[in-house]
Amino acid sequence: MLERLTCREKEILLLRVTGYTRPDIAEELGVTVSTVKTHLESIHRKLKVSNQVGLVNKAFELGIMKSTEN
Repeated sequence: MLERLTCREKEILLLRVTGYTRPDIAEELGVTVSTVKTHLESIHRKLKVSNQVGLVNKAFELGIMKSTEN
């Protein structure tokens, strides 16, 4: 499923699920908030999630994020 994402989308996904806000991501990458929003909409569509919670859950499912529980 991750192979559907562009390199930029993967970069934005990682930042988003680690707690960066849209403005934070825009500043970090030197793009506009509108551009970040467009990428996030594409990410949501490609990963078939509808909100931030779904995005984080999908990140765990795909192994992008690891649980800190033992």
